[in-house]
Amino acid sequence: MVDAVVRRMNDQIVTGIVRVAADQIIMGIISGIVSGIVVAVVSGVLFVVLVPRWLRKSGKVDCELLWEVARGAGSAGSPGREVQQRQLTVTFKNHKDVPVTVRSMKAVFYRGNKLLDEQEHPHVQFTRNGGRPGPFQLVSLPPFEPVTLRVTVYPGNDEPTRQRAVEEADRVEFVAEIEGYKTKRTGLALWNDETPPKTQRV
Repeated sequence: MVDAVVRRMNDQIVTGIVRVAADQIIMGIISGIVSGIVVAVVSGVLFVVLVPRWLRKSGKVDCELLWEVARGAGSAGSPGREVQQRQLTVTFKNHKDVPVTVRSMKAVFYRGNKLLDEQEHPHVQFTRNGGRPGPFQLVSLPPFEPVTLRVTVYPGNDEPTRQRAVEEADRVEFVAEIEGYKTKRTGLALWNDETPPKTQRV
């Protein structure tokens, strides 16, 4: 009789332990499934929100340059010919889905490794869309629409210091700082180089 009671109690204990273990396993599985669903939902939301935003902001900004002689004194190619003005035509194309801004743009002249100082550097004027020449202003580049600016560079009349400095410059660079994008930088022909210009892509 005692043995039967003991066996019954043992069976109940084992059954209780098995039930508890089974309940814990089931709860663990349910918890794992719920956690997986939550993670999947959160990941999906982040993907839906962040990836399109990243894609909209990715993409490059192309730039085409044409650096040519606009005015000179004397016959082209003759000794003593003086280049008095050059024009830089810059066409930007923004391949992003959001507008970007050109914060600065310039033609930079060097003698050796040093920039020409303020008294030597040529004058610069900017023109956009047939407007009037003037100082540089921020330029917004809408998505996928080309924007063209013309930059007139000239030492000035009766300014021999600036004229001599641009002729002596041994390096000329185009530099454009674009917000949210890398700075564009490339070399340009020297001031007196009258080789027929080719469009440069940066």
